[in-house]
Order: sequence, then structure tokens, then C-alpha cells
Amino acid sequence: MLGDITNVVALRDITNAGGSAAKLGVSTKACRGFDSVPTISYRHAGHDLPLFSDVQAKRARRCALEEAIATVQDSLLSTGLDSEWTSVLAERLVFLDSNSELNVILRVHGWNGTQFCGPPDREQLLLDLRKPVAHWRARPRRGGA
Repeated sequence: MLGDITNVVALRDITNAGGSAAKLGVSTKACRGFDSVPTISYRHAGHDLPLFSDVQAKRARRCALEEAIATVQDSLLSTGLDSEWTSVLAERLVFLDSNSELNVILRVHGWNGTQFCGPPDREQLLLDLRKPVAHWRARPRRGGA
């Protein structure tokens, strides 16, 4: 049906019995189809990169917090002087991926970016580090009673 309407408009021939398009002065050049229109896929345009980088950032934050938890747990097992375990703890924490969440938690306990101002309360530090990890692990309810 659409072809008939197009012929009537382009060729001005209702019966489709008239002469060829060339005789009527109508261009027979094909219209650009969708295949010839340049398109940019989302992958090449980078639209999916923020989502992917967001996943990577979450994974890096979680990994850094879990490593910090393991480091503090190891320091709880040490029985040396405060200066000994504090310096060992600081040496291990310096090499963790610094993200804002980890830095905020550490700064509350006297962390200045390279060392602690004084010996931190390791039990409280461990509890504070576990809070965000526990929040991530909590699964939302999906219906049901």
C-alpha cells in the first residue's frame, strides 16, 4: 500500500500504467537506507564504560576494605609493644588502595595517611571496617513472607 502512495506522489500516476520514471523526470536514485547510515554503537561510544568502571571501583573499594580487615585482624594477634604492632599495621595499610571510605574510617582512628598518631583501638577499628562490608553482603529481600 505504501508503495502505491509513493508511486502516486513521485510519479504522479494513479494507475501505475504510465511511462517510466526517467520519462517523467523523476530520479530513480535509491534512497539511503538504514544500512548506509553511519551509526555509533554504545560500546564504541563509551556509554557502557561508566557502568563497567563503577563495578571496578566497587570491587576495588571492597577489596581494599577486606585487606584492611585482614591486616587489623593480624595485628590483634601480635603481642609486642604498641610501637611494634602500630608500625607494622601502618606499613601494611599504606600499600592498600586508598579510597575515600577507607580513609575516612582510618582517619577517625588517628591515621594521617602514612601512620597512626597514636596506637588505635584495634577492636573498634575492626568493627568500623566491617560495617560497610556487612552492608554490601546484606541481601535485600525479594518478596515472600
